[in-house]
Amino acid sequence: MTFVLPRRLPVGTRNDRLTRRAGQRRRYGATESEILADIRIANSERSVEPLEDRELRQIARSVARYPPAQLDSPIPRRRDPIASRRRRAERLLARPSYPRPVRISPSRFSVAPRRGGGKSYVVDVEGGSPACPCPDRRSGRSGTCLHIEIVRTWATQNERAWEGPR
Repeated sequence: MTFVLPRRLPVGTRNDRLTRRAGQRRRYGATESEILADIRIANSERSVEPLEDRELRQIARSVARYPPAQLDSPIPRRRDPIASRRRRAERLLARPSYPRPVRISPSRFSVAPRRGGGKSYVVDVEGGSPACPCPDRRSGRSGTCLHIEIVRTWATQNERAWEGPR
């Protein structure tokens, strides 16, 4: 993930932010002098109260001790959020003590997170596009949530028809 230096560096954040910037430059192979030149510019242009030059030299010296990243090796990919939720749903449903979804109508299921606690959500699978009112589903871009995956896994394991996207 790329670190983006904010426009203004207030007192109390300058050292941390400039060190992050220096680390990012080192990752891509910058030398101590290149790092120092870069953070001097950022310090003078963005700090509300610029750090002293000795502090900047200390940051550059400290960061330059680390080896640059091996950029010929692949950068690790982020986890697939859908696959991750499906695996978690399978693990939870494998526990005999985990509550199963309750069918409340032909296309609606109630999903409780655990016995005796937490909030339950109603998952609607009508029309092939599953819907769940949970915060994870509303804020995510993956089109699914753990509750939808629990219903999908449970329905598949119990040979019930599932019309949602696979």
